[in-house]
Amino acid sequence: MKRHPFEKYLITRDNYLEKPYDVIEMSKTLIYNKNPNFPGVRTDNLLSSPDPEIKRFAEWFTNELSYDVFPGISMYETFLCFHKYNLFNDEQYNTGWVHTDYGNLAGLIYLTPGEDNINTGTSIFEGDGLTTELPTDKLALEEFYINGNVTEDFKTGFERNRELFANKESVRVGNKFNRLVAYDSKMWHRPNYYGTSINQTRLSLLFFISQFDYIGRN
Repeated sequence: MKRHPFEKYLITRDNYLEKPYDVIEMSKTLIYNKNPNFPGVRTDNLLSSPDPEIKRFAEWFTNELSYDVFPGISMYETFLCFHKYNLFNDEQYNTGWVHTDYGNLAGLIYLTPGEDNINTGTSIFEGDGLTTELPTDKLALEEFYINGNVTEDFKTGFERNRELFANKESVRVGNKFNRLVAYDSKMWHRPNYYGTSINQTRLSLLFFISQFDYIGRN
């Protein structure tokens, strides 16, 4: 895999958005959809929105990524969306799988007002030597993410995922309202809980950067 200047990079920034409640209100106007590749529901790419206000916000935010979050990147392709998790009936499966993301860079802003808990955020794991493809059953994951059904194949994969990363957690970032977290997308990570400690929806603004040029800082 081609290396890049932000390999193993992790940054957090509190109170990131100046008007986070306006962004939350924006999130309520959009349609969310399930996908067989991840738990919860997401909007379409905000950069493609026909709503001029949403598109202005998306363009502003992606510009900030090259200045404030990943300084020096240019010509980057970004997917920006809102994400909400659904809680599943079996509580033990409301912890995410340790995984990597597509592309090169990723991150999110936690947007649940009042939440401030170390155990409902994101953890980073050591995974040197592991490939980005874990031994999981794709159909079992799809059945869980779309229909919430826990199959025997899903149970086996879930336990195998836990075994692979047992005692390998290296960083735990708490879910704090309006906190930004950004990282090298090939760092192993997971959401530590699909809900929140205050029994409110775990809402976040997600971003993925699939490729970019790097010009460095002036």
